Amino acid sequence: MLAPSPLNAAKRIWLEDSNKEPNQYVIFRRRFNLEESQQNLKLLICADSDFILTMNGKELGRGQYSDDPDQPSWSEFKIDCLAPGWHLLAVLVYHKGANFSVYAPGQPGLILSLHNESFSLCSDDSWKMLSHPAFKSGPIPLLSSQLGFTAEYDARKEIPWQAAELDDSGWQNAIASAPSRTLRKRPEAAIPQMLPFIPAKIMRKGMVLRNCQADTVAKTMALDQVFWQSRFKPALSLDSSEDFPEGRNAGLALIADLEAEHVGFIEFELEAPEGCIVDFAHGEHLNDGRVRSECFSRNFADRYICKAGRNVFHLPFRRVGARYLQLHLLPPENNGKISLHRVGLRPWVLPLPEAAIFDCGNDKLLELRRLSIRTLELCMHEHYEDCPWREQALYTYDSRNQMLYGYYIWGNADFAAASLNLWANALLPDGHLRLCAPTRMELVIPMYSLIWPIQVYEYYLYSGRLDVMQQNRLALETLVDKALTHQDENSGLYRPASKHYWHFYEWAPELSQQGAQEGELHALYNLYMIEMLEAYAKLLVA
Repeated sequence: MLAPSPLNAAKRIWLEDSNKEPNQYVIFRRRFNLEESQQNLKLLICADSDFILTMNGKELGRGQYSDDPDQPSWSEFKIDCLAPGWHLLAVLVYHKGANFSVYAPGQPGLILSLHNESFSLCSDDSWKMLSHPAFKSGPIPLLSSQLGFTAEYDARKEIPWQAAELDDSGWQNAIASAPSRTLRKRPEAAIPQMLPFIPAKIMRKGMVLRNCQADTVAKTMALDQVFWQSRFKPALSLDSSEDFPEGRNAGLALIADLEAEHVGFIEFELEAPEGCIVDFAHGEHLNDGRVRSECFSRNFADRYICKAGRNVFHLPFRRVGARYLQLHLLPPENNGKISLHRVGLRPWVLPLPEAAIFDCGNDKLLELRRLSIRTLELCMHEHYEDCPWREQALYTYDSRNQMLYGYYIWGNADFAAASLNLWANALLPDGHLRLCAPTRMELVIPMYSLIWPIQVYEYYLYSGRLDVMQQNRLALETLVDKALTHQDENSGLYRPASKHYWHFYEWAPELSQQGAQEGELHALYNLYMIEMLEAYAKLLVA
């Protein structure tokens, strides 16, 4: 049994219940007055899908754990002291609200408690709320079916939502309701941190001609004609003022190089005329000298519309994996000048202990090891991820290999446990696992389902702990028992519960097929079945 949540007194607050659209950015604010100072406060917060938390205009924390909506979690932030007087809590909540590989739709809302032994303030209907006027909420093109929505931001409509001087007296009060799920504390081993801004180097500059506006920003950028300056001419210097090219639908194109792949939040600062469009794409590589903004119907590009003067923008809630950024800057009809002060990325990184010592006397192998560790680090945030750019999703087989390396490099059993404990809620009635966690997508690779018990055994093998087994005992038992019911009477071999699943074993035509023939049996499925049963048997006697 879970202990009662310390958030039990808090209400879930959101917009009116009739507003169930996905892709919502909502601001919540609460002013409060302290007659005397308060020490050793704890602030607990849970939001679906994500949050940025500020106190008195300064960011206190961000980042909802990538949990399952049936097992939501809260994050904890400590405040040493609040002085007497007025204070402001302001929270920007993002609700994704649609099904993706990295997210399962939950109940939208914010749940918050600020308290110590003598003081308590909780989320309720006294909080003020407003849909963020600058972000485009509601239906918008997807980045991908794995990651979620793209973003569009109009700085002409922005407000200083964190600032105490902002008058929110005319805002609506939040709609409050009781939380429908028991909340638990997020895994402490899976809390990324923000690092200082990394500036990118402008490596190419040119003129862009926009002849059409496609249905996505990414496709629009891909269709733009770009005429790069000679490599021997200097690229745009930061902080220097630049005239836009003359001509209808003409603007500037830039490629910025972070000089290594990083994962984090895109950020830029520029001075531009009101209405200037900044379309920005991100990617790991260049294709024909450009960032591949549109890739197999994936859209790795977003849009920012400038207010007059200095613009500072930080793309929140969606970390990107990138080395290169490409900007297409299109001026309003009256053209004008532009000055780019900085563009780059603010890393979002999981703190890790120093890697284990290894020395083989071979410099090339040591460099390969260094690059391999760096690659693994880029795929670790709330859980293991298959890749930092295109999907950022948790799969059993991808994460199995990652965990095995991680045990040797860092001994990070707690982080592995955070990933392993997400799988119980991905269990389907027929005993298979959904392809990713957390998600409600129905795609299944049967062989991947067999990997989870193996991972749990390997966790025990390398950590000496049975906590993951004990927490997930019922789900593991169900998975194994269901798999054993699908035995072929004639051969004694096993087959998945459905012939309609994706029968994938490797990226080869003969080893990846959608669906199977009636009565078809797969040798590889049975080999993994044997390995899974051996691992599960060892867990039962551990």
